[in-house]
Amino acid sequence: MLRQLHTAVVATGRRLLCTNNVSPLSGTHLLALPPVNPSPTADELARLLLAHHNPFHPAESPLQILSGGGVSLTPGLLVQILLRVRGASKLALSLLHAARLHPSFSSSPPSADAYDAVVDALGRAHQFDAAWRLIVEAAADGAATPRTFAVLARRYVAAGMTRQAVRAFDDMEAFVGREPDAAEFTTLLDTLCKYKYPKASDTILGLFSLRLLKDVLKSE
Repeated sequence: MLRQLHTAVVATGRRLLCTNNVSPLSGTHLLALPPVNPSPTADELARLLLAHHNPFHPAESPLQILSGGGVSLTPGLLVQILLRVRGASKLALSLLHAARLHPSFSSSPPSADAYDAVVDALGRAHQFDAAWRLIVEAAADGAATPRTFAVLARRYVAAGMTRQAVRAFDDMEAFVGREPDAAEFTTLLDTLCKYKYPKASDTILGLFSLRLLKDVLKSE
């Protein structure tokens, strides 16, 4: 009976999610990064950083402006700059680390938005080991969230690394203190279906249906 129910859940979920022309979360990704908002200051600082940053000679980098207190760097401005430099992963990571030393962040670390933007940048560059190290740092700062793992999983899927994407979601509990919920599973399923990985989506549906069955049995 349980096996039949599990099979039915997987088949129904796959049919609804991966054969539909309209994504279940289209337009409103529950775990999306914040948008790039209009900001002349962020535009200018991002332009300067992209033009002059030298990862091999940090002392010559415009990151000195940030660490030296030459810019009034707010959490929101940091996020907007990071969103603009996601195509340069080393720069994004250096900027985040420099921000931690900036006077503006002396009393509190960078936000989850800032960490997730850099995780996304590292994932875009397929620097997944560096992304995991950053997630460990984010967890130490209390900034690792379910969205962090959704961002990482999305980049794994885009790179064709679907097993690693599933494993990343499965490891979420160790960092945020709970398992992925239905909305978070749906986000991963949506990503897998968009990139045409129906078999991997079956794995996720299977895991989630087993957890649902476990919860049902516990409640009886």
